[in-house]
Parts: sequence; C-alpha cells; structure tokens
Amino acid sequence: MGDVACDNEFSPKQIRIIQDLVLRVVGSDPLKCCHYLIHKVHLLDYHKAKNRYSYLIKMINNDIKNPDDMQ
Repeated sequence: MGDVACDNEFSPKQIRIIQDLVLRVVGSDPLKCCHYLIHKVHLLDYHKAKNRYSYLIKMINNDIKNPDDMQ
C-alpha cells in the first residue's frame, strides 16, 4: 500500500509505521487507505516538507487525535 503511494521514498520500517497509523485513521479498506495516503503525500509536496517522513507522521497523528479536522 504505502510504498507505491510514496514512490518508494521511505524505508520498509517507515512504511510499516505509516501503514499502522493509516489503518487507525481510515480502517482496513485498501482503497480508502491508498486515497488517504496519496492525499497526504500531495500535502507533503504542497508544503515542501524537508523531512517528509516526520511531517507525514505528524499529519497522520493529528488526524488520529482530531478525526473531525482531517484535511
């Protein structure tokens, strides 16, 4: 799931962490997970995040804590 959406820019360990967090946000539907992750990667591009992994984790954790505020 995550390696394709993220264009293989993260390590396998980072992908597992991202996947676990994404599952907490959108559940286990692969299509929803993929759409969610693609949207977040687009936000990384938009914000020109330098540490893309940390920024992605921060965004996902924010969605976990505040599901009504998801971008």
